[in-house]
Amino acid sequence: MYKDPNDWPALVGPQTTYRASNPDTLRVEIPVDLVQRLIEEGHIGAADLHCLDAGSKQKLQRACLDNCARDLSYRAQFEHALV
Repeated sequence: MYKDPNDWPALVGPQTTYRASNPDTLRVEIPVDLVQRLIEEGHIGAADLHCLDAGSKQKLQRACLDNCARDLSYRAQFEHALV
């Protein structure tokens, strides 16, 4: 069920740096493939994003791993072509 962001509690605790009351942040929902593309193109880094739940964190981790795997595969193909 969708909850309006104003209804979400602020995250608190030693591992949390995000606060819902921070006026310089946005709470948005964005498709994983768009985040993946933004990371791949260097427009945003995973460290710039703060996941609000465990499922989102796992999806972000998977997107980062997929980007790294593609990058390594591309580099390996490129280096192989030069040899």
